[in-house]
Amino acid sequence: QLTSRLLVKPNPFTDEFEMILTGKAKMRNMILSDSRGREVLRYDDISPTDGRRLSLGGLSYLAPGTYLLTVQLDNGERKTLKLRKRL
Repeated sequence: QLTSRLLVKPNPFTDEFEMILTGKAKMRNMILSDSRGREVLRYDDISPTDGRRLSLGGLSYLAPGTYLLTVQLDNGERKTLKLRKRL
């Protein structure tokens, strides 16, 4: 059953954001891409203990703009969200 929902806060973000997954599935990996499709951040094999909540910080080096966050779940679902980075 595909009932997972991915929430990201805050959006827009400045230096950090948190991903929260609702439902029974867990996050397996995530990719953050810029507006040109270039991968700027990747986490593979997210540990099961962090499978439903992940905080990312130290992102002040990213240029302001629009990013796509893609998260692969252990049930085969893929979630993609648009994020905004501001100064």
